[in-house]
Amino acid sequence: MDLERKLKSALNTNDLEQIEIVFEEIYNTYYKLIYFCINTNIKNHQDVEELVDDVFINFYNNINKIDISNIKYYLTKSAKNISLNFLRNNKNKKFILDETAVYTYQESYINEECDIIDDLKEILTDEEIYILLEHLIYGKKLIDLASEFSITFVNMRVKYHRIIKKCKKGLNIK
Repeated sequence: MDLERKLKSALNTNDLEQIEIVFEEIYNTYYKLIYFCINTNIKNHQDVEELVDDVFINFYNNINKIDISNIKYYLTKSAKNISLNFLRNNKNKKFILDETAVYTYQESYINEECDIIDDLKEILTDEEIYILLEHLIYGKKLIDLASEFSITFVNMRVKYHRIIKKCKKGLNIK
């Protein structure tokens, strides 16, 4: 008997103990798949674990309301949506550049860097500064930044080259 039929049978009899047993079986069956789905977008292990739990909690809380004909589809779709919401929420937090965080990058170069960052703030948006710092200073790959911003690699590359052009023009660098 497949999981869908087991769950449907447990729901029809309204046997809470049987529902929990089937839910545990669903959890054990699909845990790795849901973990993988979320981990493709989010690399922090703790965040992934928390989001996987959110997917299964959401499934359990809505078990009577959802179409259980394809549990795997529901769980993977839910994992995708939850991880995208998580990325959207965190992306908005990252764009608010805290000046103290910007100014505390390597103290030996702080005066020179502060001048450069101040100049960049006049030329670039917070998002563009974030992309520039992440790529040049922290070594983040453009493809990773593209996935973080939910755009294609080509679009991120074009965006990055425009940022460089703006910097060169604004800072009078040839």
